[in-house]
Amino acid sequence: MIALNIVFRFKKSPNQTMSTSNRVKLIECPRDAWQGLKGQIPADLKVDYLKALISVGFKHIDAVSFVSPKAVPQMADSEEVLKELDPPDDVEIIGVVVNEKGAQRAIDTKAVSTLGFPYSISETFLRKNQNQSLRGSRTRPMTPDSMSWSTSRWHSGIPMGTCGTRTR
Repeated sequence: MIALNIVFRFKKSPNQTMSTSNRVKLIECPRDAWQGLKGQIPADLKVDYLKALISVGFKHIDAVSFVSPKAVPQMADSEEVLKELDPPDDVEIIGVVVNEKGAQRAIDTKAVSTLGFPYSISETFLRKNQNQSLRGSRTRPMTPDSMSWSTSRWHSGIPMGTCGTRTR
């Protein structure tokens, strides 16, 4: 299964020409498909798949998450996968985190180039995914300024983005 996140940026007027900031950005997201599977995928198979994506030209890959292995066993080997992958400098590797501990793990790999934070308006999703209530997600949002590691780690140049989620 392949999941793609697509980021669109639209032109402001019909006369505006397409620039780098207006282009469509395709983000391949094997992490999203993998983490829902019951059986464990071996780390070397994940690495081979990620290398195949890079070899065909994907430059933005939502590859791993740094969450509790109890919550998402499929992602328990994220550090190992990235160590074996050793991604090229021109490939953006996105690592999803839900708390400071996960953010630190991602940063420590030195392979993650963007931190992704899931956000949802679904109480059920937030409880299952982040052990958080909807009210709690509003009062303590995941932003660099709200995290104690922001001054030392955020300024290390790792960008952060929000991963939108579907609500059902």
